[in-house]
Amino acid sequence: MRHGIGYVCRQFVYRLTLKCTKREMGLQAIFQNVANTFNSLSKPKKIILVALVVLGLFYFLGPMIFRMKRSNIVLVDPAEECLAQSLIEFQSRIDSLDAFVSGDFDDAAANKKLAYVGNGNVAAALGSENGMYVRLYRALSQPIKYWPVIETHLTGKIKEASVLDVLSGMAHKVQVTATSTGCVSISTQLYAHRSRPLLMVQDIRIQNPSHVPITVELDQIGSSGWEGVIVEDSSYRLT
Repeated sequence: MRHGIGYVCRQFVYRLTLKCTKREMGLQAIFQNVANTFNSLSKPKKIILVALVVLGLFYFLGPMIFRMKRSNIVLVDPAEECLAQSLIEFQSRIDSLDAFVSGDFDDAAANKKLAYVGNGNVAAALGSENGMYVRLYRALSQPIKYWPVIETHLTGKIKEASVLDVLSGMAHKVQVTATSTGCVSISTQLYAHRSRPLLMVQDIRIQNPSHVPITVELDQIGSSGWEGVIVEDSSYRLT
């Protein structure tokens, strides 16, 4: 061969550099011509030209910027905020492992834990499909066909959680919904009385600080499918 590989490589690099230099000179000449043309314009024409350029950039880049801003916005469910506020009073006991919470959370497991309470003679749970349990031999293992717990139902988008306070032996259930002017909550407390072995106590409190009227449904099954049972209403004064 007349020329070696080194000569061919040098020729290729030289031509590539020459083309890049010519392109840079061409772009520089174009920019220089544009600058000279812009400087030769009168002041009103310069203002109009700048305004047109800005409007053009806003027209093409504006939608992209707005989409980026919308993608960075994190939407928070108002009902979840209401539920978090209602659980603040239990937070210290949860942190000290004296209470355990289960409910409608993003990181909650699929199976919710039921808050059972008892006093060694009777037991029941909030939100359970099973009825009351009574003592058989040495354990609360005998189910009976009686559902003493009153279930509460709110309209709208509901978030709820149950808290089992093992230190006090109480089960709590919180149901919340968000309105345009505040949070509506239903707090239910269930426990088996310690000095009255066959007595279970349920306390229901409804809070509606908003100006929106709400409807709360109360549902109690009582005895079902239990032939020959007689249910009597009684009143107690707890001390």
